[in-house]
Amino acid sequence: KSTKVPRDCRDQKRESEADGKDKSKTVKRAEKHVRFSTVEIRKFKSGSPSHALRKPVIKEVPPLVLPAHPTTFEDKPKSGKKTSGFSVVSLTKSTTGSFLRQRQREILPENTLIVGFNTGYGNFVESKDKRLLEEWMADLRYLSDKKFRCLFTCANDYADLVGEFKVQALVLGANFDMLPFPNPFESATHLSDPESTPQTPKWARANSFMYMICGHCATRRNNISILSKGSAIDVELEDSLGRVYKDGNITKKTRADERPRAASLKEKSRATAKATGKKKTA
Repeated sequence: KSTKVPRDCRDQKRESEADGKDKSKTVKRAEKHVRFSTVEIRKFKSGSPSHALRKPVIKEVPPLVLPAHPTTFEDKPKSGKKTSGFSVVSLTKSTTGSFLRQRQREILPENTLIVGFNTGYGNFVESKDKRLLEEWMADLRYLSDKKFRCLFTCANDYADLVGEFKVQALVLGANFDMLPFPNPFESATHLSDPESTPQTPKWARANSFMYMICGHCATRRNNISILSKGSAIDVELEDSLGRVYKDGNITKKTRADERPRAASLKEKSRATAKATGKKKTA
């Protein structure tokens, strides 16, 4: 026997089927977008005509529009619950220097860690264009002069990291709390150019490397024009982790490196002791 379905139920069934089709279409579109528009290039095995490299499709993203005044989001504790404090997140459209100057009383080097994620001001090594670096210089000098502890991350080691290290070591004369180091919390997405070769690498992976600076040495301060001369980093640097930069290599400081210094200190102490003994006899 055939059962008659009421008109209302039939309409609901049609609507649900239509919704299901629309949802499946949306899912398929999303999967297609992820598969073909991702910036990650997958390398396929050779031997099949369908296995080919597909160039990344990078679509224009509308710029983030921030309010003129800081927008603050506060996670205040609920009443009745004991807590040590709450977190405050604010978004501000300004340069680093102007932001810090407006908050000189609350943001101090003693209570602040500044993190620059993939700033890219060292990419002039590859692009031969120093405009981004020149825009950064005023803020970098301010951070260095005020002795803010700053952690910077880089997207690659052949351009960004090399350029930033040169700027910090030769131009700003930075003191390194931590010399460049592979970041264990790097991004999972890796962008590789199909034209990349071992001789001319072209790749990027956000936050691949990091380094930390605090303050500077006045004797190593130079004008930005020193970068145009192609000067090598011929200084010897040591960080708080006992790592040393010398002759283009970063190595862990060994006991053999500490012995000459200890011997020289002993000789100095002996010389001062002899000098004081001669003064007493006189």
